[in-house]
Amino acid sequence: LNPAKGMPNDSPDGLEKFSQVVEKKIRNLEKRKTKILVLVDQKKGGKSLEADQVASVNSLPFVEANLEQLREFLPQFKSISNEHEKARKKAARREEAKRLDSEFKRAKGVLSTLHYLSLLTLDLKESLLTGLNGLKLTKKEKSTDCDSALIPLL
Repeated sequence: LNPAKGMPNDSPDGLEKFSQVVEKKIRNLEKRKTKILVLVDQKKGGKSLEADQVASVNSLPFVEANLEQLREFLPQFKSISNEHEKARKKAARREEAKRLDSEFKRAKGVLSTLHYLSLLTLDLKESLLTGLNGLKLTKKEKSTDCDSALIPLL
């Protein structure tokens, strides 16, 4: 179906709209069938019908066929719509789980680094600042607080 012409596309929302259109068509056909049946009863009662009423009575088999066909299609449309909705929710849950896992890994890495930084002894921190034993921070990284110099390295 073409969304440019105002018809729903194959998105779940479009399928829901399409189902609503089919339901409306079913209601309209049921009303039409009821009116035709009233005309049939009037004809059986001996009342003469006008030409358009006779044409309407003659269209009863077509109305019934269309009504039956739409009633058969409606559950299929709803089933397809439900399947699309389930797939959309499943994909959203999968994306959310992936996002949470990524955030968890990132937080775990930060906490792990902070843990190891907290284990540094004052002597090792001093060695990093002064350059003892081949460990040396660059001049840009030197500061009075070793922790503040190491945190940007995360």
